[in-house]
Amino acid sequence: MGSIMSRLLFGLVWLSGGLFLNHSVYAAPDYQATQTIHTTPGPFVSQIYVSGQKERQDAMLGGKMVSTIIRRDQGVAWLLIPEKNQYEELDIAQVSTASIQPLWQQATKTDLGEVLQAGVKLHRYALSTQGQPMVIAVNPQGIVVDSELAADPVQGTPAARIVLSNIQIEPVDSTRFDLPAGYQKRR
Repeated sequence: MGSIMSRLLFGLVWLSGGLFLNHSVYAAPDYQATQTIHTTPGPFVSQIYVSGQKERQDAMLGGKMVSTIIRRDQGVAWLLIPEKNQYEELDIAQVSTASIQPLWQQATKTDLGEVLQAGVKLHRYALSTQGQPMVIAVNPQGIVVDSELAADPVQGTPAARIVLSNIQIEPVDSTRFDLPAGYQKRR
């Protein structure tokens, strides 16, 4: 499973961006949501959990549950491998650069105004980023709920649309962001 699953998961992490959120002026509240990434060969659906500088994504890939935990507060990211009770450390710098929430807060923005989507007023922005143009929609709580990313032929990434649904704004159990008991670092 090792490197192929790791590369696939890292690709999804990179594309998803919206799952790795929070930590600056526009910090969103704690929440969990269903994230759908519409891209080739997707769609990919995952459950995401966000609490301050801690994030987690649980997804089914190849019939197996795969989880990624990002701990900006500790400067570490982990890929969990449940069937082996192992984890792999990921490069947090690379994972962090894929985060739309901090990116939208720091990028040059063009205000595209408000839209009504599913009865919710969202604010849309076009972002000027390093390489991959995107348009995002932010809900009144400061959560990026819809992101449209253009294809990036230089990086080899396809166009993608990332949508959050079933958003539940509530405290998230802090143990979701810890390594499970008994897990060993993969060698």
